[in-house]
Amino acid sequence: TPESPRKKYCSAIASRWPLEAAPSAWAEGAPFPQLLARATVLHPERAFDVIAAHAPNGSGNGWRKIETIQALLSGIVHRERPLVVGGDFNEPVAWPGGGRPQSAAKRRAKTGDPYEGTWKRADKGAGPDDTRPRAEWQEAVEDVLLGTSSGLRHAFRSLHPDEVPTTYVTTRGTPRFFDHMLVSAEFEIAAAGYRHDWRTDGLSDHSGGWAELAWE
Repeated sequence: TPESPRKKYCSAIASRWPLEAAPSAWAEGAPFPQLLARATVLHPERAFDVIAAHAPNGSGNGWRKIETIQALLSGIVHRERPLVVGGDFNEPVAWPGGGRPQSAAKRRAKTGDPYEGTWKRADKGAGPDDTRPRAEWQEAVEDVLLGTSSGLRHAFRSLHPDEVPTTYVTTRGTPRFFDHMLVSAEFEIAAAGYRHDWRTDGLSDHSGGWAELAWE
């Protein structure tokens, strides 16, 4: 799109049931609107909304990753229907079993609050808008993955709270858990998992997430 010429890809939604497009401005403030897709699935039993999301990496996009997550959150907090959200969030960098997700804004210092102070990009593309509180970065990541304000549940972690699957491997060989599916309380999560063979067989650089849902 003209507003985001650096992004030549988008998120998409496909369904066996009819789809109804959401208003184009549902996620105001998104720096790359085409990375957040939303539609209403006209299921024969009950209509529900689906969002496909991609938060761009922080190393090349700086705070625009968090602006994407914040725009997503603003669009889902006031939902009108049951909701399923899925995608690549490029977060967290770690998520201990039973603990809080640790975002990329974490300081490397061994003492003190790991999210105190400010975060600033060090590359040539950094601007004044890229210097922001580390705590705000961490709060956005926790909010979307833990459902702090939205009430959404993580489909996989709800069933496997101590497991941290590898859904992506960085160029340095570091395993990451970047891909997530979040669902609202109207759904019962019967099962959830990942198709790691999609990644290991070279079909994608990410594992594919799936969940079996039923109405509560």
